[in-house]
Amino acid sequence: MPSPMLPESRFIEPTDRCPAPQHWHSTDEESTELEVSELVAGLVRGLQPRLVLETGSAHGQTTRLILDALDRNGHGLLVTCETCPVRQQRLGTHPRMVKLGASLEQNLAEWGPIDFAFFDSLPWLRVDEFRLFRQWMRAGTIVAFHDTAPQAGSGAGVELREEIGGLGLTVIDLPTPRGLTLGEVA
Repeated sequence: MPSPMLPESRFIEPTDRCPAPQHWHSTDEESTELEVSELVAGLVRGLQPRLVLETGSAHGQTTRLILDALDRNGHGLLVTCETCPVRQQRLGTHPRMVKLGASLEQNLAEWGPIDFAFFDSLPWLRVDEFRLFRQWMRAGTIVAFHDTAPQAGSGAGVELREEIGGLGLTVIDLPTPRGLTLGEVA
């Protein structure tokens, strides 16, 4: 069972860009902020994707919210990549979910184009994941990268954000405690 929701200020210091991290909540320092997970699910509701890709699942909070959004949409499939067997098992089963292992070893050709992707695996894998999965994206695909704030992941967010800048995406950086960068594939 996941830990109770704690104020994000327990894990992230205030910054000029996000001066009140206590307004967000998470179960631990690895999990996505609940409010960011809800935003991702809101994007799934609003964008009505046929195929959603997620890398990294932690405790499965974002995964479950994405699946709920797909159910409410009445269509769509989630392909989630997670290497940890315990985390994969924790996700359970769902008719709209395909569970795969290591992201960089996957071929998504059989599922069709990716309409929305949420990259939340290990920070140093996310740009390589995007580059691999780009071949199954179309112009207009929306992507989200978590942990892009300077203070996220022991400073890994700075490097991740700089790398994302070189991917040719139109990006918006959202001022969440750990950072969320949205992009549109050209």
